[in-house]
Amino acid sequence: MKLSYSIRYTIYLAITGVVTTLLVWYVNQNMQNTYRKNLPYVALGDNLKTKTIKGHLWFEELMAGDQSIDFEKDIVTLFNSSRDLLQDAYDGKENVLGKFEITDEETNALLKEAIIGVENLTTAARERWEFKKNSSTVQMDSVAVDTGE
Repeated sequence: MKLSYSIRYTIYLAITGVVTTLLVWYVNQNMQNTYRKNLPYVALGDNLKTKTIKGHLWFEELMAGDQSIDFEKDIVTLFNSSRDLLQDAYDGKENVLGKFEITDEETNALLKEAIIGVENLTTAARERWEFKKNSSTVQMDSVAVDTGE
């Protein structure tokens, strides 16, 4: 039994449609899985940016003379929590942002560099705060203006 050209082309077109649909479904599922796997890293970036900027702004307010800000409680805790989140991501632990699964050395290197950067930021803030505290206690002249540093 010989099939006509129209039936043969219809079968070919149907097979092509099924294969195309399966490929689109596979790519879509793969894309969603990749997104879910990388979502903690996206949240990590946003979270770190918010905490470090907030800590830096509060530090500048403290240096300008705002006595309502406590250096250790308000600023250092923000920097330390940022460092802890980065360390959890580096170690592949699960935290409030999700489970971090590191698959490449480049990500490890970037996380380690960010940890060192946050530690350097904390150290620099501590040094500036100590300098400010020490210089304000030494200053005895009543007409001198404290410039902050």
